[in-house]
Amino acid sequence: PDKRVETLPAAVAEARTAIPDLRLVILGTGPSTPQVRAEVDRVGGAEWTEFPGFVSDAELDTLLHGALCLINPSRREGYGLVVVEANAHGTPVVLVADEGNAATELVDDGVNGIVAPRTSPTDLARAIRAVADGGDDLRRSARAWYDTAVGTRTIRRTVEGILSALQLPTSPAPRIMKEDTP
Repeated sequence: PDKRVETLPAAVAEARTAIPDLRLVILGTGPSTPQVRAEVDRVGGAEWTEFPGFVSDAELDTLLHGALCLINPSRREGYGLVVVEANAHGTPVVLVADEGNAATELVDDGVNGIVAPRTSPTDLARAIRAVADGGDDLRRSARAWYDTAVGTRTIRRTVEGILSALQLPTSPAPRIMKEDTP
């Protein structure tokens, strides 16, 4: 339920008014799959929606590389690996601002994706259109973001940043005393 995938069909239907050839590809399956399928039917999206389920890594790479964007309307993400994976392919992301969604911290609006304020069809459709309007320039900047992030958004850099922000007092390194032996 936290993934809120059921919000996507209505958003894509609305975005299709400006981007008529837009398609929706939903990967994986889960407890909300029946609800998602019902939403696809409700908005008349059967012709432009695919449900391949779980796919191989090679097929995932192909899909990510060819996608306009990756949309993850989740309310709760611990890190947001999908942002990094999509941007590695030069694919911008669309996320939703939510207190529990740490993935939004990885998005620089207009650089590697867009953060929609809510999951309403209008807000998500607006974000999708913004990605489409960004075109190849946004794809290039998403890939450039990834290239930079590989070196700067590491665990080591994160820990260094935290320690620096804490401004802990420094003390001399502990000394090890060695006892003389005959």
